[in-house]
This record gives sequence, structure tokens and C-alpha cells, in this order.
Amino acid sequence: LPKQLTLRQLLEEFLKFREETLTRQYSSDLEHCEQRAHILIGLLTALENLDETIDILRHAPDGTTAKGQMLEQLQLSEAQADAILAMPMRRLTGLEQQNLANEAEEQATKIASFQKLLQDRKELLKSMKKDLRALRKKFADPRRTKIVDAKPILPYVEKPPSNPRPSAPEIIRSTDPDDTPMPSVVAEVPEIAAVKTARSPRSQQISLLSIEPTPPQLVEIEFTQQGYIRAVTRPENRLESNNSDVVISRQSLMNDQELVVVSSGGKAYPIKVQNIPTIFQSSEVGTLTTSLIPSLAKSDEQILYLSQPAENTSALILLTAQGRVKRLLIEELAGLTNRGSALIKLREDDRLVFVTPLPDAKELVIGTSIGRLLRLAINADQLPIQGRPSPGVQGLRVGSKEQLVGCVPVKMSDNLLLLTSQGYGKQLPVSALRLVPTGNIGNQVLQFSSQEDQLMGMLVAKAGSELKVMTNQNRMLALSIDQVPIVGKEGIGEQVLELATAEELVGWQFQPELD
Repeated sequence: LPKQLTLRQLLEEFLKFREETLTRQYSSDLEHCEQRAHILIGLLTALENLDETIDILRHAPDGTTAKGQMLEQLQLSEAQADAILAMPMRRLTGLEQQNLANEAEEQATKIASFQKLLQDRKELLKSMKKDLRALRKKFADPRRTKIVDAKPILPYVEKPPSNPRPSAPEIIRSTDPDDTPMPSVVAEVPEIAAVKTARSPRSQQISLLSIEPTPPQLVEIEFTQQGYIRAVTRPENRLESNNSDVVISRQSLMNDQELVVVSSGGKAYPIKVQNIPTIFQSSEVGTLTTSLIPSLAKSDEQILYLSQPAENTSALILLTAQGRVKRLLIEELAGLTNRGSALIKLREDDRLVFVTPLPDAKELVIGTSIGRLLRLAINADQLPIQGRPSPGVQGLRVGSKEQLVGCVPVKMSDNLLLLTSQGYGKQLPVSALRLVPTGNIGNQVLQFSSQEDQLMGMLVAKAGSELKVMTNQNRMLALSIDQVPIVGKEGIGEQVLELATAEELVGWQFQPELD
């Protein structure tokens, strides 16, 4: 019969059930191991008496006779005799004999382990704890619901005409003789748009208020290199240029819209703009983006893409650390849930490093830290459109001493801005790069002046714009794109930023600020 239990009793019943389940499981495993060990002993017995076994098989008129002679002469069971008769000739080799001996020793170890678990309850409980911890590690996930601050809705009733005192609180009591009188204070609430009082035959009841919804508001969403996100309602509250972090994305949205977030684990999640905290001072950093996604709150994944897909964006380019490239239609981001949707099938030791919106560009350039660039055509042959479960294509092979530092859609008329960690830079025409197939080594476009220098990043150069670059000493430097020389593939370019000793570039603002 159904029974009501306390939480402690419920857990005790579950642990009791789990103990019984493990006992049956280990008993079954022990039985299978004992059966296999029994067969192995018979095979090893036949191999130890190989001449006698062969003599029985050679002179026996049929299998039944041979089986009977084995039972009598070798003292075997029927199961063992059947296994010997079914044993292929290759088992007679020395290596196969050693394999059978090793397996027999392994089964003996398992049998001893299962017997210990079944005979010693302490050992069984230790195994159950280990099993429960493994289940928690595999299936546990963080809380998906989120508790947010909300203004309380106060009960309010319309004052009767007989009481003209508008500013004084009014005491309302139940008129039902069966009810215990309970006073209720009525206060003035300016936000109230409509008030209704419902009456029942038994008593006067106070209904909930009808409140006019707040109209959508335009906000700016800032996303920083260190993974922080914030909503800004006034331009003067934007991130200051002398801050230790740098904005890499800034976009204007209504607070009733949603953003799409893609993590380094290859999954996409939705974030409601209204859940992003609003900051009121430029010194406020906001909140970590991963904290708004329950399943990422305790993970070490990074946010690579955060945007509401633009109208001219038809697809996304996904690039993994091992050089796999995938073209995914933007429609695949529809219908996301808080649990997230995998956009690419990643290998266990791989991760997503770039997620790039694809407008009307027909080519893609991928850059590595050693100054190697690959210019690829975006078409059905090189980069076919693939669904979410696919792993993409192998765009390039990444060496052990290099990392991917850029992935940008380009046109033939574009110039690429290349910056090194030691402050060297140049503009490189896209037309100077060979168009290569996927898997090619590409073009070497930088010859560094020191072994410690490397390509820090690349983007499409926009004439007349300014770039903000951050260093490892928390300095923010301004760089005019027009000051960077246009150079070919040879050389490293010019020193476009003056850095102190041991100072290096670590990031830049990818998108220009809004006016």
C-alpha cells in the first residue's frame, strides 16, 4: 500500500533497494565468472594432456564417443568437453595457451573480488558509495531554474464611498460569521492601473491587482574579453578604456529579446536580455556570462559567441582547436532550450575556439600563431553546409607549437590587419594569399624578429577606424588602422605600438564602439 515517508525514510528505502540491487548484480557476475573459469580449466586441462586429447579425437568414430572418452579419461564435465570439441586448432599455439592461462588468472581474481563483496557488507557498502559517486559525476547537473528579485504585488481594494479618508489606512474584516476576523491594511500603491473587488456568498475576498506591463526598453549589451556581460542604458556607463578588461562585442537590443550564446564545449544556449544585470556606473563589471546559464555555472567552458543573429547572417563558421571547420545554417539556432543544443560533434580532446557569423563573404581566412594563413573558398566542395550532429571537415593541421588565433570571412578587396604580441603589425591584402584547399599548409606571411614573438590576432582592416588593444600589464592602447602599413607576405611589418619590457599584447576590441 502507498505510504507517506519522511525524507530520511525515503533515502533509507532507496539505499536498501540499491544494496539489494548490487547484491543481485554481483551474484550474477560471480556466477558468470565461475562458469567461464570452469570452461577455461577444461581447455587448459586438454592442452596439458594434448597427446591424449588428440589420440581420443583421432580414434573416436564420432563426437559423442569422443566426448564420453574425455569425461572418463580426463575427468572433465560435459560443458568442458563440449568446449574442447568446439575449440579451433589455433588455440593449440603457445601464444593462445598463454592467453587462456592469463584469462583464467583474471577470472580467478574477479571471483575472489565478488565473493568478498557478497560476504562482507562493509565492502559492499564501499562499492555502493563508489557507484553512487560515479552516477553523480555522470548525471548530476546544476539547478536550471533561477530565482530573480521581483517586486511584491500588494493586495488592494477599492475604498467604499462612505469612507472619504484617502490617505488613512483602512481595516477590512471578513463578514463571514464562521471566519476568524483578520485585519488587513490597505495602502496607496501608485503603480496600480485597475482595481477589482470580488464578492462571494460567504465573504468579501480581495482579488489580485491588474498591473500594466512595462513597455520594452532599448539597452546596450556589452560582452568583454574576460567573459563578463552587462546591460547599459546610458552611454556614459560604458566600459572605461583604462579598465583591465576590454569589450569585444557591443550591440543594441530590446530587453524583451533573446541572445544566442555558444560555448567552447560546442553547445548553444539562449539568454533573455531581461536577465542580464543592468549597470549604472562605468566601474561595474557586470556578471560572468556563464553564471546566467545553469548548466555552465560550474564549468570551465568559455563563451565564444554572444549575439542575436543579424538579418544578413546566413550561417556560422565553427572552428575547433584541432583545425576542424564547419558551416552551419543560422536556422539551426532556432528553438534553443536552457539545456543547450550541440552545434558540432567534438572529439574528447578537442574544443571550439572560434564562432564566426558568415554574411555574404565567399572566402574564409584562418590564422595560426606562427604566422600561417589559409585562404579557403566557402562552397559546397570545401566547406559544405552540415547539420548539428556532424564534426565538420579537417580544415588544417595544427602543429604542436602553434595555436589558432583568427577566423574571418573576407572578400577579395579586403585587407587583413595582423598584430603580433610584441606590437608589430601590418595590413596584408587578401589577394596576396593563395586560395588553397582544406588540409593545405597555407601561406607563411610573417617572419618574426624574435623567437618569443607570435601572431596575436587578425581582423578585416576598416579604413578610418581605431582599435583598442589591451596588454598583459592592464594598459589599454589606441591604434589607428590607417597608421598600419600595407605590406606583402614578406617581413613582419612595423612596430606600431610601443611596449615596455616584458609587456605583450593579449587582446583587442573587435567591434567599434557605438555613437
